[in-house]
Amino acid sequence: NAGYRTYWLSNQGRVGVFDSLISLIAHDAETTVFTNTEFYGTVYDEALLYPLGVALKDPFPHKFIVMHVLGSHQNYRNRYPAENAHFGAESYLDVCSGPEEAATLAEYDNSVRYTDEVLEGVIGMLEKQPDSVLLFVSDHGERLYDKTGSACGHGFPEPRRLEFDVPYFIWCNGACPKSWKRSQARNREVAFSTENLFHTAVNLLGLEMEAYRAQDDVLNPRYLPVQKPLIIDVNRRVRTYFSLP
Repeated sequence: NAGYRTYWLSNQGRVGVFDSLISLIAHDAETTVFTNTEFYGTVYDEALLYPLGVALKDPFPHKFIVMHVLGSHQNYRNRYPAENAHFGAESYLDVCSGPEEAATLAEYDNSVRYTDEVLEGVIGMLEKQPDSVLLFVSDHGERLYDKTGSACGHGFPEPRRLEFDVPYFIWCNGACPKSWKRSQARNREVAFSTENLFHTAVNLLGLEMEAYRAQDDVLNPRYLPVQKPLIIDVNRRVRTYFSLP
């Protein structure tokens, strides 16, 4: 109804405890592609570049494409090809309690570096698409052997802020509106929560709707920093981010 053809391209599992609900959302798209059969599979995220290329060749003028990658989900060593292993455990031994922890940190950093390579491929394809925009955001953070103990991963009964700190960036092929640039520069260091991502996406897509709130759109000059961002922990308790250690 908004004038966009919709695609959902996923390298995560189709069915599972953490996958089935997301798959229901995915199938609202006009085209849905799953390159992986299970969440813990070893299909690498670069597999999404082919269906992305197919979607970009579609002559339809406006396309909304979601790419759902595995990124740095555990086990980290399964997230990149062996030939993409750039970091070794020996480089982490002086900051770790043992070789197993050092190996895990090296594998995590290799998975992040591999995600950068996949994003480079995505951007390379979008550079051939005039006026395209890429929004990248992680859905959760990760605890990596912080000072509280040997915990590694996310979704712990007593979460920490590290599990909710996520990166995001917006890339434009062509001239971004000056208001976006000014807002992004002004809001670079202020709190932004993915619970308000919808409103920024509405702006990026050039849509108008009653549900849109300018004060929750990080690209809008009227954006107001989130005062009490909410999170839901693994026990389904709603908590404020700033209450976490």
